[in-house]
Amino acid sequence: MKKLLLLLTLFFFSIQGFAAGCPDGSEPVKSISADGTYFVFECNNNTQNSSSANQNYDITIVNKSSFPTKTLQEWADSASSKMASRESDILVLLYDVGQVINPVKNLYGSFRLHQVLMSPKEINESKKLIEDWFINSGCSGGADYGLMNDIKVGLDKGLDWSSQWTLCTNKRLIVMALPEEMRSNPNGQDAVFIDIQGFLQHELYHAFQHDLANTGECRNRRDKKNSNSSWMIEGGARYFAERLLPFPKADFKDLILRPIYENKMVLGDAEDVVGAAILLLMIERGLINESEIMDGSLFHDCARELKFDKNSDEMKFVLSNWNNEEYEFSPEILLDYDASKATTNESFPTVDYNTNVKELCQGHIAANWKGYMEHNSSGYFFAVVGEDGRCEHGVGRTKEDAFNECTKWQEENNIVGTCELYGRSGEVVWDGHLKPSK
Repeated sequence: MKKLLLLLTLFFFSIQGFAAGCPDGSEPVKSISADGTYFVFECNNNTQNSSSANQNYDITIVNKSSFPTKTLQEWADSASSKMASRESDILVLLYDVGQVINPVKNLYGSFRLHQVLMSPKEINESKKLIEDWFINSGCSGGADYGLMNDIKVGLDKGLDWSSQWTLCTNKRLIVMALPEEMRSNPNGQDAVFIDIQGFLQHELYHAFQHDLANTGECRNRRDKKNSNSSWMIEGGARYFAERLLPFPKADFKDLILRPIYENKMVLGDAEDVVGAAILLLMIERGLINESEIMDGSLFHDCARELKFDKNSDEMKFVLSNWNNEEYEFSPEILLDYDASKATTNESFPTVDYNTNVKELCQGHIAANWKGYMEHNSSGYFFAVVGEDGRCEHGVGRTKEDAFNECTKWQEENNIVGTCELYGRSGEVVWDGHLKPSK
């Protein structure tokens, strides 16, 4: 999961704003872990969470970082208290890492190697804790030894982990590395606290999302291309975490939307940033209530796939209009859309086949061309634009492979149109205009 690194140029806050304590106003009780290697801070069981259903589940923080454990526990308790219910125990491991190792090398996806700051003893303690957590999880499928070993390797190499793993329904693991740039934010100590608070509460929200381990139809739809799951899961975590930051509430929409416009983001870019903006539009249009995000109930029963069908007129509209105006949504986007008239609405035009594909599919092409160039630059890129203006594509080392992949996603998403060759060997070869559907 991506870290939340917030650039603070306008807001500065007193450190006192973070001293929230337990939800009832009391201070957490400090105790030592069973193996004597770390401290645990817990609120009274009768007041730890707003819902009695949360009292049966723990958040254990193993803090190998230089950041105060008490503050981390306060933030964890505060986040937990917002949940309508919880169904899992959570282990959180935090540790510091130093400078990025150059040349930059990624491991297990987008995670980077850093200077190792933990001592050999701290690394061994952490690895033993992770191993015990996996082996004693009680998950029906047993311990995932492959994942467990990957995490251990990451600790040895100073990997900047920022991940939540669902071991099973009632066991969640979070591993977070605090890089030097986060711990030494030039905007001062308040900025450091805000960065780390947002980071921790973002990852905790993933551990609060009940339905990440759901199987059946939820999993089937989640695994389809262009499903709602990735952006909604990440967007929900970002929305929740940023809502809890000590910013003036009047500035919240600006906080969510500003990076969209400043970075000219398109669907397919950073899913947490884009997803939060889409969720904001869904709230503004009355599709969901903000409370469903803030108490986690939006992620209890796979609403992202089973309730909000990506092929519905309303969701098509939302996914096409989440970034219309600078730092705000236009009145037309908020008020004037009638889903029953989608086929005649200007947001879903009947395609003029004299239109250049780039004019209709600029965002889609831009979001996927980079991946094509990185992995199939000597191959083919096919694209299709439907009669409603929606786009799909396919790439492959051979023309047949690229065409078949494009056709697969065209049919999967009910796009009426024909896949045509758009790029070959990294060059655009489209003849400039769309082809009528056959």
